[in-house]
Amino acid sequence: MKLARGAAAAIVVAWTTGVAATAPGLQEATPPAGGSAAPAKKEWRVEAIAADAEKKATAPAEVPEAFAKLLAADGMRVVAPDGKARAELWWRAELPLEAKAEGGFDLGRVASGTFVAILRAPGGTADYRDQAIEAGVYALRYFHQPADANHLGTSDSRDFLILTSLKEEKSPEPVATKEKLLELAVPISPSDHALVLYVTKASEPAPADGAARVVKRGDHDEQALELSLAAQAVGAPAETLRIAVVVEGHTAH
Repeated sequence: MKLARGAAAAIVVAWTTGVAATAPGLQEATPPAGGSAAPAKKEWRVEAIAADAEKKATAPAEVPEAFAKLLAADGMRVVAPDGKARAELWWRAELPLEAKAEGGFDLGRVASGTFVAILRAPGGTADYRDQAIEAGVYALRYFHQPADANHLGTSDSRDFLILTSLKEEKSPEPVATKEKLLELAVPISPSDHALVLYVTKASEPAPADGAARVVKRGDHDEQALELSLAAQAVGAPAETLRIAVVVEGHTAH
């Protein structure tokens, strides 16, 4: 899966609107009468990173003010069955949408280059190309994978989140060109391919309580974070966008 000077990272995110709620955590079975408690069932879970009393965003100090002020006050932590955090995320409070969808993309109403979220990676994780993501804080921008022979069959759709360097980022405004995105992305990559997370539509039906959750993505050997995001096009009513981001697993290509 190649990009000219960059490639899509492998964390798949499911898009939805709203503030992330804490997903089901570790569940402990009820002990049988007269017997010892059964071992706790370990599962993926999503924990809220609550804002302070002033409702200021809890995003890391590394995030520039121009980006931080666009974020929802609460963040979320994705925790694997081994009890270790895989990612901490702070999403935009309201994701800007285009009036009409661009064909060929699951998230076609999100303009390519749009700033979507802040990611704090703990280290020991990998992108959708199985490239190592170093511990640190990054911006996530929505990105259209190129339609060329190098990328055929690498994913179900061409929707990705590309990790960019906050040291290179100057403004949260959309980045219009692939070349400029790669200038922001390649400095933090272990190769000449950008770090990317796969993002697509969330599965149906959505949880009745609207909570963020981690689910196995269809027949793929992947775990995806599904959530709801508040979104709005200029001059249109507010709406909810449900998305899914792969947090474990990678393309076989």
